[in-house]
Amino acid sequence: MAQNNEPNNQPGGPQNPESSGLVPPSGTPYVAAGTGINASLARLRLLIRSIEQRQQESQRRLNVLRQQFRRIPTLAVNSPLNVETYLAATAESRRCIANLELEVQDLKLLHTHAQRELYTLELTIRIQHNQADLAHLKEQARWDDRPELAEEIKRLESLAQDYALEAGRSITSAELPTLEPPVR
Repeated sequence: MAQNNEPNNQPGGPQNPESSGLVPPSGTPYVAAGTGINASLARLRLLIRSIEQRQQESQRRLNVLRQQFRRIPTLAVNSPLNVETYLAATAESRRCIANLELEVQDLKLLHTHAQRELYTLELTIRIQHNQADLAHLKEQARWDDRPELAEEIKRLESLAQDYALEAGRSITSAELPTLEPPVR
């Protein structure tokens, strides 16, 4: 780390020569430590996208099944179906609709859990970035007494408190629903 007041022109540092040099240099701890978290973030985002697509498809199929179910009596009256065939058709339609409704509920639960995990990981990354920025600025403040540096340290310390409160709220917020087996 440079021990002077010149702008940080290292890769990943400020690109503007008039910059204050308050941006931490590349190679700060959160860059390397965030790699596993970034992979988890990418995996969760893909999972959420997949869940949302499956939810849309399941909802579309559910709507089609409900429309078909409503047409069964009309088909039974206008065709040579007997009562047993009609009852079997309605029972099968109800079974399919119930299974799809359960699938939609399961997907909603999975989506909620994945969104919560994604939020937690994003909060973790923000905390890591804030801690690294704060450590860098405190180190820089040891040899640089500019007022804007002290103001930035105060801002980051306040942000750290906000993140801690948010993490606490996230942990203590209402429990997520758990998967319950269907009662039949």
